[in-house]
Amino acid sequence: MVVGGALAAVAALDMARNHSAQASQRYFAVSDHPGVITVAEPGEFPGVDPTGATDSTAGLQAALDATLEGGTLIVPNGTYLLRQAIAPKSGRSVRIQGYGATLVATGGASVISLRGQYDGTLGVTQVREVAQAFASGVTEVTSVLTVYGTPGWRSGDVIKVVSDDSIEGARDARNRRGEFATVLSSVGSTVTLTARLRDAYAQNVRVARVSRQTIRVEGFEVQTAEGQTGSDALLSFTRLFDPVVKDVSVMRAAGPAIRFSSCFGYRAEGVDVSYAQDAAGEGVLGYGVLDNASSYGRIVGGTFRHVRHAYTDDTPTIAANDSDLANYGRTYGTVLVGVHAVGTTSAAFSTHHSSEGVHFEACRATGGVPGGTSAVAFELRGRRHRVSSCSAVALTNGVLIRTESAGGESRGHLVSDFRGERLTNAAVRIEIHPTGHPQAKQRDSETNVRIEGVSSVDSLRLVYAENARFSISGGHYHAPAGVDGALLEGFFLRNCDASIRDVVLDYCENVAGRPRPVITGGATGFTPGRQDTTIDGLEIRITPEAASRAYFVFGGVENRVYGSGIRLTHPFPRVLGESHADTSWTWSVDARPGVAGSGAHSAYFAFKTVVAATQWGEVVKSNDPEVWIHLDTEGKALEIGQLPAGRRRGQRWVFFQSSAGTVKFLHGTTARTSLKGAAARTLWKGRRLDLVWDGSLWHEPVGL
Repeated sequence: MVVGGALAAVAALDMARNHSAQASQRYFAVSDHPGVITVAEPGEFPGVDPTGATDSTAGLQAALDATLEGGTLIVPNGTYLLRQAIAPKSGRSVRIQGYGATLVATGGASVISLRGQYDGTLGVTQVREVAQAFASGVTEVTSVLTVYGTPGWRSGDVIKVVSDDSIEGARDARNRRGEFATVLSSVGSTVTLTARLRDAYAQNVRVARVSRQTIRVEGFEVQTAEGQTGSDALLSFTRLFDPVVKDVSVMRAAGPAIRFSSCFGYRAEGVDVSYAQDAAGEGVLGYGVLDNASSYGRIVGGTFRHVRHAYTDDTPTIAANDSDLANYGRTYGTVLVGVHAVGTTSAAFSTHHSSEGVHFEACRATGGVPGGTSAVAFELRGRRHRVSSCSAVALTNGVLIRTESAGGESRGHLVSDFRGERLTNAAVRIEIHPTGHPQAKQRDSETNVRIEGVSSVDSLRLVYAENARFSISGGHYHAPAGVDGALLEGFFLRNCDASIRDVVLDYCENVAGRPRPVITGGATGFTPGRQDTTIDGLEIRITPEAASRAYFVFGGVENRVYGSGIRLTHPFPRVLGESHADTSWTWSVDARPGVAGSGAHSAYFAFKTVVAATQWGEVVKSNDPEVWIHLDTEGKALEIGQLPAGRRRGQRWVFFQSSAGTVKFLHGTTARTSLKGAAARTLWKGRRLDLVWDGSLWHEPVGL
């Protein structure tokens, strides 16, 4: 049945209702649509069986063939078995609606599939960058292609540029470069683009225009037949412009639910997936949405339950000079908003090494059924991904930034306003260059992630990082009540360059286990084999009882800490603990009446009888402008033969002698001092000596 005209939607609904008087009632509705509507009624298209008793492939394909360019195919409510995928005719853009209709894949193929085609491929002889003056008066650098032939493309056409160069940072050299671009002008063999290409193209560069063919699928329930294992994506779309999947429910998939391959600007809205088979060992990967080398995709809302990944991307590995341009390029610029993943069998949301610029906004992952070693909310590989205003509950890790052992890089990410709750490991875990990687155990040369405003509630850790460069600001770790034997770490760091700013580690509700605010793992065999930690504001809130189980704030002599504003609400048994001799910091413990050790800070030290080398080491770590050193000789006569080298030019050390004995300071380069009168100084009870470090000697100031 074909209906046209402005009242097509209303007429189609009325005709379907009249027909239903002669058969089982089947009601359907469509939104306003200016095109021609075709209704897949059994009387019009033999082979359509809405009872689900026989296969409907031929009948529904005939109805789809009858749907005109820009038209809509309505599949009335009912159950339809499909042995093979139905697909619009080549080059035809259609809309398929099936509110109340269920499509069942019985043969391992998709239920709806559309593979578009790009125009003929043209070779590119040159890619250059020029300063382009736009009509607005603004001049920007754009890319200009010189191609074989005269394509005659128009402004606004979308093209795909590819080459056999390997994608930078990819795991495999057979992941090859490619990206979509928009034409500004096309004159003869010169094609000017509206912007600069993101990647560099040199080897066997080619280009083709993307067709405007599209598809819109709305309102279906789709599923794989019971008992079937291992199938193609139930909805599969390739080389299309702005395809849309809306209000679709997937009850069961024996593989991916939806796949977009080399599509420009796809959209999946309100998708609900109940189950997807995940058996990686058998080659069955139950993805919710699989994005293969597409750009500017949008996934809005929807819930994905018991899938391997609610969303993932990938780029195929191909030989040089592959004829299919769809296999080239990064996934780029995908945006996911308000998507909820529940009980996933691997990472709820996952990106791969070849992708760039995927943005997760207000997405949530809850619970997990680990198919491997752990359940993760957001797994970031590739470059410049964003996780903002998202959350993870009852998983292993919240955000996992990693590189695979086989290779690849993971850099330039941003995690902001993220909340992890009841995680058995860390809110943010960063694993870079593991064993087997070409740069195994080497600290990354570029920043892996910036973390802003992350919170970890009732979880084991705030951050775990190895071989990484990262910064964190505005973080809050709220330690769990804990259990005996648990190690509750704000940070576990190994061979990293870490910047920590305005972070709170809160152990006030912890009643069991061992609090360890900042821990450094051994870095023997690593490069550079050291931990560098810069701190500008770190607050450790802790009860006296929890502090008694903590022992120290910093653990690990590999950690070179350069910090200011380190505050403890209660003293630890060993303040501040372990750190490398190069450490330079300022710290304080809140002064609390009647609490031993409270009020301590990095600008005051008290020594008795003998000043040991280890004690000098702690004084040298102080970065305060002025440090007081209280000496108690316990009535003895002591001599300090040599002062340690200072750390900060202009720093003043004030020695105060409070006992009945004496302390003698020697003069000269061996003693590292320059004293008044070029002579030794002796301090009796109540006397002080002020010295200032100039980079080589401690000078006693001489008054005017």
